[in-house]
Amino acid sequence: MFEKQKREREERRRAAEQTATDQQLSELEERLDTVRHFVGVRSGEGPDVPIVLKRDEHMLASLQGASLIEPRRSGGQWEGRSQGVSVHVPGTRSMRYRVGASKGHFVQGEEVPTPIDSGTFTITDRRAVFAGVKQTREWSWSKVISVTHASDLPWTAISVSNRQKTSGVLYDREHADLVRFWLDLGIARGTDGTEELANDLEQAIQRIRSISAGSADSNSQTIDPPSPVAQPSAPTETAALVEQPDAGSSFPFVEGIDVVEIVGESHYQETLERLCGGRSEEGHEIATVADLVAVPTNPYDENAVEVRIGGELVGFLARELAGIVSPRLAARTPGGISVRAWIVGGWDRGPGDEGMFGATVLLPKPDSLQP
Repeated sequence: MFEKQKREREERRRAAEQTATDQQLSELEERLDTVRHFVGVRSGEGPDVPIVLKRDEHMLASLQGASLIEPRRSGGQWEGRSQGVSVHVPGTRSMRYRVGASKGHFVQGEEVPTPIDSGTFTITDRRAVFAGVKQTREWSWSKVISVTHASDLPWTAISVSNRQKTSGVLYDREHADLVRFWLDLGIARGTDGTEELANDLEQAIQRIRSISAGSADSNSQTIDPPSPVAQPSAPTETAALVEQPDAGSSFPFVEGIDVVEIVGESHYQETLERLCGGRSEEGHEIATVADLVAVPTNPYDENAVEVRIGGELVGFLARELAGIVSPRLAARTPGGISVRAWIVGGWDRGPGDEGMFGATVLLPKPDSLQP
């Protein structure tokens, strides 16, 4: 009886995982079809267009209830201020004199991303436009420097060359993936990167199919891991990095088959730089070991999988992969594994020529993640 119940539970679990995988594949395939065939709409061609489009400009998506995000200083404080000491004046009954008072100086608070207005966010193949009650912002794709999707909150920071400070847009968590896709598509259309975006989606689809099947098919996107580069003169700050699978981790080591890039590492550049012992002219390519840890209590994604190196958070698995890996990790005790990893990038060749740090992990077959 117990064996039968166990088999039935296992069958239900596998069916649920397959349903989730099929849904992810369907969404990615639909987005790939959009990239390949959807041109956008002009004024009068379907849904209402909330902005005045330029010549040959097409709207891709529009979202109501968005918030404009800009850096604002938090409340400051006085430092060094003193009320002094109250001294009784001789020969009087109640008169006192205060000495030693100091006004000190006011210290401004740090700049933090702050919502300053709410309104409509429109994405086209030329630009993104926020139109609010009090504020209006435009980000032209021809002037875009960087676009950063936050890993902890549903908002995107957009930096353009004609604006000194970075600003961005906050949107609802339910549509976060879709908003980010339309942003990626808009930028791709405006910077001749449509084919590259389509290729990235095709690779993601093939990777999920390969992982779901539990096999390293020769036609998949599996690539050989980069060769470890010795770092004999690395400073002592790199002591947290280990190269041996059985060292430096409380999680069991599992050998992998697919090299995948982590996401969200832009928020952990200081950590990666410290782990590598600083920047170098040629950059780094350091072999190490990373922990993949399921975090079902993550308030923004119950399938979140943290990537930790030397015990420190350096990023996450991409959402489409985390949806497959997280349930398997969560079923283990403890809820994580240790895998091979590499830290790359981080060169510094002078002003204007600095590279970001990145990291890759060697992801195992899904079957090998079962407890």
